[in-house]
Amino acid sequence: MGFRHASPYLPETLEKMMRDGVKKVRALIMAPHQSEASWDRYHRALQEAGRSIKGSPPNIDFVQPFFNDPRFIKAVTARAQEVLTSLPKDQSFTLLFTAHSIPVKMAETSPYVDQVTTSARLVAEKLNQDRWKVAFQSRSGDLRIPWLAPDICDTLRSLAKEGERCVVIVPVGFLSEHVEILYDLDLEARGVAEEVGIRFIRAKTVGDHPEFTRMMSECLLQEPVAEGV
Repeated sequence: MGFRHASPYLPETLEKMMRDGVKKVRALIMAPHQSEASWDRYHRALQEAGRSIKGSPPNIDFVQPFFNDPRFIKAVTARAQEVLTSLPKDQSFTLLFTAHSIPVKMAETSPYVDQVTTSARLVAEKLNQDRWKVAFQSRSGDLRIPWLAPDICDTLRSLAKEGERCVVIVPVGFLSEHVEILYDLDLEARGVAEEVGIRFIRAKTVGDHPEFTRMMSECLLQEPVAEGV
């Protein structure tokens, strides 16, 4: 494991690998969808980490993004199915897929929106649901800078005006139950849903779902990788 913002930091990990005699590394970036923030920075960070240590760091190849990998889609679908089974058969609802918002200018130079939408569409197809939307959440920074929309809270308000009374949230852009799930969705967005009279049901992130962990191991061992850095 190597991180940009916590220990073990990327240079620490590369140094340990070098001491252990590792010559080649296959790296899996733990983000399903590509943007400058979620993908490119990790490429650069690993390059910088390699330059920052003495000696010859391992050669690094990257696993391709997994936004449309059937095993990832199967894991997200399974998480959604876990909560859908709790709904009455005659309950109408909208599937609302969420991902982290990013600045519009950043989105314009990456496949981020297309990849998020593709993930959502593939899961909706697996669930045989044609009522679905994509919304973004957890924006930060200067409010004067345009970020991707629609925001999830605005979407909930719009759905309520359209007469929707139940939404099933599928956080397809996130892999684990962290603050952007536990606060931004479970507290903030849920609070808005309660205000406007919408039943709010959230699927778990893929987390340690067996299909997802199998995907990770098989990608690292078998799948073709992107051009090395």
